[in-house]
Amino acid sequence: MPPEPTGSAGSGQPQGNSGTQQSSQVVSDSSWLSGLQDEGNRSLAKAKGWDKSNTPDVVITGYRELENRLGKSIVLPEASSPKEDWDKLHTALGKPKTPGDYKFKLPQGVKDNFPYDDAFATEYKNWSHEAGLSPSQAQTLHDKFVLRSQAQMDAANEGMARRVGSAHQEIVAKWGPTDSAGYKDNLGHAKAGLKGLGLNDVFKAAGLIAQDGSIADAKLAFALAKVGEGLYREDGLGGAPGHLTESNPWKDGQENLSEQGRIQRENPELARSLIISAGKDPDKAIWKSPYEKRK
Repeated sequence: MPPEPTGSAGSGQPQGNSGTQQSSQVVSDSSWLSGLQDEGNRSLAKAKGWDKSNTPDVVITGYRELENRLGKSIVLPEASSPKEDWDKLHTALGKPKTPGDYKFKLPQGVKDNFPYDDAFATEYKNWSHEAGLSPSQAQTLHDKFVLRSQAQMDAANEGMARRVGSAHQEIVAKWGPTDSAGYKDNLGHAKAGLKGLGLNDVFKAAGLIAQDGSIADAKLAFALAKVGEGLYREDGLGGAPGHLTESNPWKDGQENLSEQGRIQRENPELARSLIISAGKDPDKAIWKSPYEKRK
């Protein structure tokens, strides 16, 4: 008689090593995920494509990669965390060790007259380091700030140029062409009045006078001309700042060559104004020594 098969026929177990055969069947079976009890896990496995694999190695490998990434991840500190924790975060994100490690360069579009210097750059480096910025972040904000400042400066210069042009049109309409005696005389008065008042910086700060000295307000020019003309008359308020005079050294009967020379050296605009107030032509009223007069 042939030998009886191993195992019981009623048990349904296959012949041979039943444990080995069963393990082999599970690994090779693409439906190994059917043993998952949680519906959410089965849905995740299908979404990840794990149900198409004939081995759970794909899941274990993915988990190991996840652990590796988490080990290298940056943890965001709590809002109440100490400064040291935030410094660690900023350093991990690229913050340099010192403010001097930032290296800035001007962006394209910045003009040569832009007021940029080492003091500005140093101050901005300190701000960037205090904020924990990386070099690329600091450069980006630096460029945005510089270009915005350049645009504001351009707009201010254009506005000033328009005001100067408009004021000039009003001035020549009242004083005459720039090469006329009336214009030159009034201009001399205005310069003398401006210097006499000592408010040049104040007017510049108020936007009434451009940085190059151009008048941006016609009414101011007219007022300064009146001040310059009336301030140094015989019954006026005095002479050059710091040295008051009670008479006009160019007026007939009051000529004073020493005083004429002093004023001409110290304040040519005042000299011109006084000559005009004396009823003389400032382009011709050049003082002469007594010897020259006798000749």
